[in-house]
Amino acid sequence: MPVKYDDFVKRPFDSIEYTQEQVLELKKCSDDIFSFLNYVKIVHPDKGEVDFSKYIFPHQKDMLKKFIKHRFHVCLLPRQISGKTTIVSVFALYYAMFNDNKTIGIVANKERTATMILRRMKRMYESLPVWLKPGVVQYAETSVIFDNNTRIIVSATSPDALRGEQLNLLILDEFAFVPKNIADAFWSSNLPTIFASVESKVIIVSTPNGLFNLFHEVYTKAERGENSFIHTRVNYYDIPGKDEEWAKQARKDLGSEQRFRQEILCTFLGSTNTVIDANVLDIIIGNWKDPILKEIEDKLFIYEKPEDGYIYILGVDSGKGTGNHYSSIQVLKVVDVRVPKLQQVAVFNDNNTDIYTFSHIVNRLSLYYNRSYIMVENNAEGSTVVNNLWWEFENERLVNTGSKKIDLGVRAKRNTKPRAVLLMKKLIEEGSLEIIDMETLNQLTTFIENNNKYYGKDNFDDLISALYWACYIFEMDVFDEKIDFFNNDNKNEEDEMWGVLSDLEDKIADWDFSWMDS
Repeated sequence: MPVKYDDFVKRPFDSIEYTQEQVLELKKCSDDIFSFLNYVKIVHPDKGEVDFSKYIFPHQKDMLKKFIKHRFHVCLLPRQISGKTTIVSVFALYYAMFNDNKTIGIVANKERTATMILRRMKRMYESLPVWLKPGVVQYAETSVIFDNNTRIIVSATSPDALRGEQLNLLILDEFAFVPKNIADAFWSSNLPTIFASVESKVIIVSTPNGLFNLFHEVYTKAERGENSFIHTRVNYYDIPGKDEEWAKQARKDLGSEQRFRQEILCTFLGSTNTVIDANVLDIIIGNWKDPILKEIEDKLFIYEKPEDGYIYILGVDSGKGTGNHYSSIQVLKVVDVRVPKLQQVAVFNDNNTDIYTFSHIVNRLSLYYNRSYIMVENNAEGSTVVNNLWWEFENERLVNTGSKKIDLGVRAKRNTKPRAVLLMKKLIEEGSLEIIDMETLNQLTTFIENNNKYYGKDNFDDLISALYWACYIFEMDVFDEKIDFFNNDNKNEEDEMWGVLSDLEDKIADWDFSWMDS
């Protein structure tokens, strides 16, 4: 479709006579984005078209400085009130006007959102004085090409969006709302090329939308200094005119505490009736780490190998292995027994491992982690596990709440589970139990109490069950006994015990446990 040229859209290579003052201003704007802002107009929600330089927020200035100075950015901002679309629009326009032969990609969760950014850029461009703006070669709904051969293209996020483009600036808007599988595929397809460049830039902006999606992962790693991204977080009180009174009214208007926490407070955790205090969860969800090893077909995540001289506890929740309820193991390192202090060091989680094989895995992990204590609820499937551990494997680290002959394992009575859950809650909220496994943290964010029942709301809770049973050991007199640890002197004995899987079915026999002997 041909470009409609008028007083607002300049023809390509259109020759005009510049005054000396205009030449100096062009140079000044090219060198300094804040000089450029003096000519940019935006649409104010109350005042109509205004000079942007007179209404720019302090946090927007800070973001522009970072965009100029650094290459990779991830920005967490409230919805609607922060001016995030305006600030990425003005930066993209500035970059396009004063950099030749570049390609700018703008991708959003929906194409409509991406085209809205381009429309806003067009409006800014059209309001510029003619001597400042470049000529236009293409002026379509989803693309613009200036006569300096710089292109701006927009798209919805998809696995093959912008594939094959040599991007110099990539803007990802509302990236938290892109489905995880699509976001991951897009990231794998486009980001390696950008990272390989020495000049290309990436700007990710979004309101939070739950945990452990790609936006959450990039942002939390940026906070911890584990990637190349510069993080920016804008709170509502950073925005002029948005104070506590405004927040109270916004909470009422939104009609949902969860919506208010997500869209205004910018918390990744939306629910407020979780067993673990929401403010604590907001902090600890950023503590997740990648495992140092993934074993047993990626069902077992190892975060730390056993260390001589430490006590370990296995919390076990047993499933049938038929694809529904998960069989889960939490391995906790006891840093301090007197004032309980625990660290999560390994996790097993799978819903297709049969109960007999699962019993073997529990036994082997117990042996591997310094003959760790084993806490298993002796429910329907758990009774099979405790009987295998006690009678077949003769694992004396199985903790029994009743008679060792008739009541093996942990008996969940009416008051037992609440006590276990509340102890776990106390340890986590006091900072005495360090959780670093991503899926465990994910399940904690949906683990709620309702009518004296504890469960995962619209989510699995098997890892949490294993976790609170591991904690429950501190309600018992287990640590009054003398503890016999493995050390390097009896490694042969340990190696012999690792032979317990040698006679299992072929599938299990093929699993590689050599890492346990390293």
